[in-house]
Amino acid sequence: MNFLEAHRLVQSFAGGQSHPLRVVLSGTGDPLALYLKAAGAQRAVAIEPSFLPFNTLAQHLLEEPDQTPEVFLLLPWDLATELDWRSGIPLMIDQAAIVERARATAELIRRRNACVAYLPAVVPPLLADPDRTREFVAILHGIAASIGAFDLPSGAFSLASYLGTGCPVGGGSLGAVAAALVEVALQPRRGSAKVLVSDLDNVMWRGVVAEDGLEGISFGPQSTGYRHFIYQTLLARLKRYFGIVTAHGGEKAPFIL
Repeated sequence: MNFLEAHRLVQSFAGGQSHPLRVVLSGTGDPLALYLKAAGAQRAVAIEPSFLPFNTLAQHLLEEPDQTPEVFLLLPWDLATELDWRSGIPLMIDQAAIVERARATAELIRRRNACVAYLPAVVPPLLADPDRTREFVAILHGIAASIGAFDLPSGAFSLASYLGTGCPVGGGSLGAVAAALVEVALQPRRGSAKVLVSDLDNVMWRGVVAEDGLEGISFGPQSTGYRHFIYQTLLARLKRYFGIVTAHGGEKAPFIL
């Protein structure tokens, strides 16, 4: 969808259900406004877009959510500020500390229960070894994916546009990005749930309870139960950080840790 097509769609739209939509990004989102409205018009919805002031995403995450539906448009430097072209290239970095901050930022985003789009933009040569830089960027990409972010096409990013106007999306990609954001924003939101399904006999512990009895199974940090001990400690960690873990032993009732 180009500018003229988007303009015609908005002008000819007879009106529909109003749908406020806040697009949360650290750059300038104003060029997306017309295309967001046009994408809404194609779905008979009157999108009312709004954007954060430039470079206030981090501050926004510290505020209490309101009732306005949100969709995040994340870039790598929203998780790791050292990657932002507009800030210059740092002389030294602490990669472990950056990853830890990126995870903390992702957790703040996850708690808002918003839709999240990730634009895998080109980043500065942060590390001397290009392969290490790519690995680092892949870690950030994985962190974004862990909170449910879906990928936008990498070609949608324009460094010239970002440096010139603050908008990270190139002019030729505004329509496609806006359509993707509206599509995901209009989908019904469901509460997230994390469930791990596991067998019990010879998985949770060594042996078969029905045949060997409680005294015949092993799951301690010694002998044949060692591997099962490691598995149980992993499940305990998952429960602590992500909620209830459910294991199921065949046709028997679910076993809840």
